[in-house]
Order: sequence, then C-alpha cells, then structure tokens
Amino acid sequence: MDTYIVDTSPFVGLAKVGLLSILTVGGREVVVPDEVAREVLAGAAEDAAKQALREGWGVRAATGALPPALAALRLGAGEAAVLAVALARSGSIAVMDDSEGRAVARELGVPVMGTVGVLLRAKQQGHLAAVAPAVRALQSTGLFLPKAGLLQTLLAAVGETWP
Repeated sequence: MDTYIVDTSPFVGLAKVGLLSILTVGGREVVVPDEVAREVLAGAAEDAAKQALREGWGVRAATGALPPALAALRLGAGEAAVLAVALARSGSIAVMDDSEGRAVARELGVPVMGTVGVLLRAKQQGHLAAVAPAVRALQSTGLFLPKAGLLQTLLAAVGETWP
C-alpha cells in the first residue's frame, strides 16, 4: 500500500471537518514532515490538526537538506518538505492542494493528489459514503477547492453531483 506524505492544508482541512482518519484507511501510513508539523503546531490551541499531532497522529519525518532541484524553487517550506520526503520514499503520494507545489511534483515525477482526490479515492475504495458533503464541509472551513466545473466533473466520476 502506498504512503501519503501530507501537506499542511489537507491535514488541517480534514482535521477541521473530522475526516483526518480518511487518510489512514486500510492501514495506510501517513507521514507528516517536520516542516508541516511546525506549521500546524503554530496554529490555534483548539485546532484539531494541532491536537492530533500532539496526540501522536501520523509518522513524523525530518527532511534534512533539500535536494538541489527543490532548494532552487520558490515553494513554501511545507510543500518543499512534502516533495523532499516523497522523493526519498518510494511508493509515496504527495498530498497537497498548492497548485505550484503540485506542478513541481508532476515535473519531478512524484505522484500527487489534493484533498478532494483523497476523498474521491476513499469513496472508490468503499471508505466514504459520499464526497459532496465532505467537500461542502471543507468549503465552510475556507479551504481552497477546485472550481465548480471541475468539482462537477470529479464528483460525476463517482456518481455524485455538485452543488
């Protein structure tokens, strides 16, 4: 089974709506790079993702020195760390919503998916009954999501409609 290397936005968003466990379905390992953990731990005390980290959720990973291909780019610390860890761990998928980070992942040959992709995959594997309610909940938290037309296409692929 593949491993998810999770960035801050998907981690915080899924935690806020009570769906953090969707990342670990089927015993999947979820890795939280130290840079992502630092970003999460800087959040509000009542933040669900912060609480999850404090309770030991996920596997922490040190990044060390960034590979030259990543160090030269203008990615955020979390995105760069996610990609560095994903490059070092065969069979991993970078989970990030940042469009620039996702583009770099594709250029580097790192499999990547966003928060909505994680939800779609969970539904396809029988671990989530419906994606649309989860997307609405994520929207209410302020998480940036794909445009309505793309959401319609993605949800149609799993037999759902948007909005």
